[in-house]
Amino acid sequence: MDVEVKQKTHLVFVYGTLKKSFPNSHLLKDAEYVGEYVTLDQYPLVVGGPWFSPYLLNVCGAGERVFGEVYKVSDHELEDLDQLENVGVNYTRKLLKVEFVESPGRIMEVFAYLKCNYNDDLLKKDYMAKYNDDDIFRARNEQHIWLKRQI
Repeated sequence: MDVEVKQKTHLVFVYGTLKKSFPNSHLLKDAEYVGEYVTLDQYPLVVGGPWFSPYLLNVCGAGERVFGEVYKVSDHELEDLDQLENVGVNYTRKLLKVEFVESPGRIMEVFAYLKCNYNDDLLKKDYMAKYNDDDIFRARNEQHIWLKRQI
């Protein structure tokens, strides 16, 4: 007799490279897109590091309300996301409250990945409400200008 094992699902808020059309979106190809949401609390969303990655810093109350996408994922997909984000070393997976953009007042609690090991230089960067492709180019340009000044 075949027994079907029902997997638990989880809601995950993504704000960077896991969003539609971004480099890591393939990890959510089987996940169910729920919609565009914004955090209830403010957080610093910055671009940094050698790969100009988006980081949502674990500093509640600083920064902006951050826009992103919510997905319904399986246990297995959540494990894959935990591996990508190197949970426990680079990121922490935390429950946050988010509000549905198309229906203000519709609030739910979802998982999000917040950067936990960073230097204070990231807190000095410009905070964003939404991560876009343009932010990568702007960050690269800022670094290029800084490097030219060092020569």
